[in-house]
Amino acid sequence: MASGEREGVIRGVIDILMDAGFFVSERCTIRPGCFDLAARRDEQLLFLKILINLDGIRRDSTIEMIRLSHYLSASPLMIGKKRGNKSLKRGVVYFKCGVPSINVDTLYDCFIENVPPLVYAEAGGLYVKIDEDRLRAARKNLNLSIGDLASELSVSRRTISKYEDGMNATLDLAVKMENILSIPLALGIDIFSLKGKGADAEDTKERGKKLSLLEQAVIDLLKNVGIDVFPINYAPFNALSKIKDELILTGICHLNKTALRRAKLTGSISSVTETQSVFILDGKPSSEKIENTVLVDKEEIGDVKETSEFIELILDKKES
Repeated sequence: MASGEREGVIRGVIDILMDAGFFVSERCTIRPGCFDLAARRDEQLLFLKILINLDGIRRDSTIEMIRLSHYLSASPLMIGKKRGNKSLKRGVVYFKCGVPSINVDTLYDCFIENVPPLVYAEAGGLYVKIDEDRLRAARKNLNLSIGDLASELSVSRRTISKYEDGMNATLDLAVKMENILSIPLALGIDIFSLKGKGADAEDTKERGKKLSLLEQAVIDLLKNVGIDVFPINYAPFNALSKIKDELILTGICHLNKTALRRAKLTGSISSVTETQSVFILDGKPSSEKIENTVLVDKEEIGDVKETSEFIELILDKKES
């Protein structure tokens, strides 16, 4: 699909998020990238991947977005136009490796109109969450027994009992029930609480990346002073560093123009995620920071003996 079409979708997503009051990062232009945008509204943090076809993203990129979201207490979300040769429907939540996936119209409905989707897709078809209390009350108001309603729907009594106990229903059956009872039964879906089957962050934490000699050397230096480091694939930064409960978006690069562009982009992402960003470079940069990202010469890390010294180094550069 032409890149121009995807550009149009990305611009539409950014407009919707900003109109809805989200603080949106610069676009992540690293390829392959596990996300395109980070966005925050109050306590809600999103990592978004935007595609024309959901099948166009690699599984390992999706897994990396799940891992990153897990570490940063964010919600992963995919925006697309189709899956395979079928268009994504408005008001329907799909899944890719367990990540909720919707089209731009559904995003608009959720964040601008405050109208949640009612339907989700899983193997076997389309499903809705039934308001079991409303179902039970409506059935009784019409003096219908469980058997009566089961007969009308050509299902078992046990199936109706399960619906009244909170079991989700197929879209077709839900529509039939609503027609029989003359009342809406489908509940709006919180797309970030409904999870599909697929990759799980806990199962993918230890998926490693092949580290360069520079990355391995810097990570070893950080670990030696008590800093936890989690390598990250497919992002502008190479790792997440953790000091107590604080996370630092950490780049580890040779000093060049590309590294500085990545550092600037990472600073934008760190502003949205409310974290610090640091780039550790194999060379002495001409400045102490670039926008929100602190720049550190690898040799300076070699002089650090404990975590508090690393924190002091970062604060000094940040305030310079």
